[in-house]
Amino acid sequence: MSQPSEFPPIPDWAQPVLQAPQAMIDGSAILAEGGSPLDDALAAADGLARGEGFILRAPFDPAPLRGMLEQMGLLTVATPWTDGHWRTFVLRP
Repeated sequence: MSQPSEFPPIPDWAQPVLQAPQAMIDGSAILAEGGSPLDDALAAADGLARGEGFILRAPFDPAPLRGMLEQMGLLTVATPWTDGHWRTFVLRP
């Protein structure tokens, strides 16, 4: 699941998350069902050990959620993806 060349590269720190995420959250599906991926993302974040991360797929850059996760001491970056959605990489450093 490498990053297509037409999109900005993900940072080096996110490469381990890309290769072996602890969780893949399909926020697009959750939103389509009328829910919110917030609880799933926070639960995934709480379960991360140092050096672990997860990926959140969403139809937009979830900037407010990223801000919450960053306040928890996590690293985040969101990148556009081929299907018109965004992937957010989250890592506990």
